[in-house]
Amino acid sequence: MRNQIVRTFKALSDSHRLQILALLKHQPLFVCEISQLLGLAFSTTSQHLAILREAELIEDFKEGRWVKYARVKDPENPFIQQILNLVDEWISITPHYNIDVKRLTKICSMRRNNFLKHISSVD
Repeated sequence: MRNQIVRTFKALSDSHRLQILALLKHQPLFVCEISQLLGLAFSTTSQHLAILREAELIEDFKEGRWVKYARVKDPENPFIQQILNLVDEWISITPHYNIDVKRLTKICSMRRNNFLKHISSVD
């Protein structure tokens, strides 16, 4: 239990990881999308994601050949959900994170449009 507490608070001690949690609150994302949104290198983003995953704040799953990341839905540890709720409250009153959500909407819209263009060109 002690190690879990240390991992969790370590994960929450970085502003980029808090931004990632804020973005993943809205929808699952690929590493490339998170990197683009935060302006970080893929390797840096992957390191942040690994720390969040070790703290059991996020989970990953395959979508085709790509890995998507999402916030943990049903944490085994009940304190994790309480911590995520507190993080959500804090994020909701921090304007910086609201800008990220607007950028997320724009990037996801671009991804959807590119996908639709690709599908229509295949037909």
